[in-house]
Amino acid sequence: MFRASIKELEEGLFIAKSSDGRVMIIDSREKEFKSGFSPMELLLIAVAGCTAIDMSTILGKMRQRYEDLEVVIEGERRKDYPKIYEEINIKYKLRGRDLDYSKVKRAAELSQEKYCSVGLTVKRGGSKIDYEIEISDE
Repeated sequence: MFRASIKELEEGLFIAKSSDGRVMIIDSREKEFKSGFSPMELLLIAVAGCTAIDMSTILGKMRQRYEDLEVVIEGERRKDYPKIYEEINIKYKLRGRDLDYSKVKRAAELSQEKYCSVGLTVKRGGSKIDYEIEISDE
């Protein structure tokens, strides 16, 4: 079981600490004063991290060797409360020789439809997630 606590350091600034001692700053202050991510930014980062791990694992099993994998994520939130992400866009950017686009696409589909528990949780909450794939051999 995962366990963590959140403690307010000052107005709008919090520290998250896991039971095993890892820490992270969470910040809800105005952008010019930010020293950490907001909870909603962390949600997008969690989706990107989850699907990046999936892609690495699945492509490895498919024997698709790449030199670089980057996942870029953007989200557009509702104007009204609750201000959930209405639309999330993911771009998978891979660099490597002899990458098979159909296998990369299948890996992305498997992540989006079966393995990425964070993304699937967000989708069930009403967000639409789209993705695109960009492959470069240079």
